[in-house]
Amino acid sequence: MGQRIKKILIANRGEIAVRIAKTAKAMGISVVAVCSEADRSAWYTRMASEKVVLPGNDLSETFLNVEKIVEAALQTGCDALHPGYGFLAENPALVKACEAAGIIFIGPPAGVMELMGNKIVARNFMKEIGVPVIEGIHGTLSEITAKAGTLSYPVLIKAAAGGGGKGMRRVNNQSELKEALLATAREAKSYFNDDSVYVEKYLEAPRHIEIQILGDKKGNFIHLFERECSIQRRHQKIIEEAPSPAVSDELRASMTALALRIGKASGYYNAGTIEFMVDAAGYAFFLEMNTRVQVEHAVTEWITGIDMVEQQILIAAGQELSLKQDDIRINGHAIECRIYAEDPEKDFMPSPGKMSLYREPEGAGIRVDSSYHSPAEIFSFYDPMISKLVVHAQDRERAIERMILALHDFHIHGVATNIAYLAQVVGSEMFRKNQINTGFCQDYATELLDGITKTRDLVPDYLPLITYVLLQSGLNDRGKTVWQQIGYWRILPQTEWRFSEISKPVILIKEPNHHIRIKFGDESCRIDRLNINEQTIRFRLENEKEVLAFYSFTGSRDAIIEIERHPFKVSEAYRLQPRHEPSPKYQGDGQNHTMILSPMHGRVIRIHSKPNQKISEGDPLIIIESMKMENAITSPREGVIDSILVTEGEQVELNRILIKFKE
Repeated sequence: MGQRIKKILIANRGEIAVRIAKTAKAMGISVVAVCSEADRSAWYTRMASEKVVLPGNDLSETFLNVEKIVEAALQTGCDALHPGYGFLAENPALVKACEAAGIIFIGPPAGVMELMGNKIVARNFMKEIGVPVIEGIHGTLSEITAKAGTLSYPVLIKAAAGGGGKGMRRVNNQSELKEALLATAREAKSYFNDDSVYVEKYLEAPRHIEIQILGDKKGNFIHLFERECSIQRRHQKIIEEAPSPAVSDELRASMTALALRIGKASGYYNAGTIEFMVDAAGYAFFLEMNTRVQVEHAVTEWITGIDMVEQQILIAAGQELSLKQDDIRINGHAIECRIYAEDPEKDFMPSPGKMSLYREPEGAGIRVDSSYHSPAEIFSFYDPMISKLVVHAQDRERAIERMILALHDFHIHGVATNIAYLAQVVGSEMFRKNQINTGFCQDYATELLDGITKTRDLVPDYLPLITYVLLQSGLNDRGKTVWQQIGYWRILPQTEWRFSEISKPVILIKEPNHHIRIKFGDESCRIDRLNINEQTIRFRLENEKEVLAFYSFTGSRDAIIEIERHPFKVSEAYRLQPRHEPSPKYQGDGQNHTMILSPMHGRVIRIHSKPNQKISEGDPLIIIESMKMENAITSPREGVIDSILVTEGEQVELNRILIKFKE
């Protein structure tokens, strides 16, 4: 029967902490949250019965500190600990520390974690048990560099101890190898506290497909079918599906058999995922095993009806699997989109900051696993994922349509997001036809970004302005007619706005029959109906369709107006932000670029340049780490560096001057 778990410490944050808390509480189990100073008031901490604040915000002081995590569990009387994913979830030191403290670890044993956690060791084990692997090399930086001449490019560099695509880099030739090795090692050290790396052959146009398994401590195993994870940016998944539209019954049988063989041969128990790369010919190669719950577990839950976190808790408590393989069926199709605080139009640059609007989609067949339920701060020292949007339908075609509608109903202001980009991917002809692979986002980068621009350009320039003027003109008093709202003023004070370098005066005029007319320059239009609710405004222009806009205020007279799913910033001086912003690789001070400004909040981890150095356009200048990603800032022009105003390891804020050029 096993023992009953009464209290769980969740050694994680954000949406996965919320997800675990929901299931634990439904099972009658108390929950304790741990948090950094920055997370004191985060939503996930309010889901818990208790919280323990770990001083500081640095990961080494908080979510990567085994001693403090276990101490928090002991202090609060927890008899179990759930690691979630990321951070310490695949660190055997945490498992051993829990065992020494008499705390149940909700996950696999330390030995299996050590076996599977290091890609090099895991690959050798796969060879021993007859599982196909992609050939590669490993060693110290100097050893790998010495073997560089024997490599067949392109190759892929990976963090040996990591997962989730962190630090992964494609290298096209030998000249790129050393810098890519150093960068991967830095990211691996930051995220996994282990800087070892290895190199493997890069497969052209493969599929990334994974098998979910569950095993108990008695050696019973089942699989929960597969997930398609081929849509990736920066080698990190952004869209997942279950089941995979590319897997035949024969391939499914082969891959699930391999996954179960790995689980049994390794002595695994709890939830685990075996990841494979499937080449164009349909051959599957072992990629890695994730010894934890996956970010994308929700799509598996929806097609099987099985609560993965509940199964994890029951297995950790010593209970045998009550599920039999023959009882598990695939029900419909599920798709997950990861909502990130990042800007696809700026090379997916992280976008930390304060949200001014957060509104999730709702309805049948829609599930949102989120870190937030209202506007909040998104910090630069954590992963940029905000939420996971999951939909379910009878088949893939209907699931795609449901996902497109759900993305259109997801509204986030104040930070850049990938919502419009995800809508372009899911709605693309290639995705609908299942013509995808791990290079999809790179291969169709131009088409996807052009799609965003084209849909944004369909919004007439005057619509954000009209919306803003209506909001700022005292017309938002509920329950009053337009006449009553305007009062005795026939012409409101004139303002000016600027959009794409064009200035026009704006006048709001009251007309008979409860109408308002807005004049901008030589043009005008009549507002027939107006309805303003909390952060939404709806109105009809004469002879045009009804307009629905979402709005949020970022200052007393600064707003974000979202129309047709595209946000437009309106400043205090009634000026709209230009549609097309500067290059994603740098932020300068105008056309002369006499200074380089930081395009984000983050930490300087590498300086490539020095004073008096002559540089060319495109040369790397500085690398800034933000939201666990490295972002290279390159030179916008030829020139000579005058001074460098930051140092390696220094935290910088948005628009901080980094480098000055000589005149």
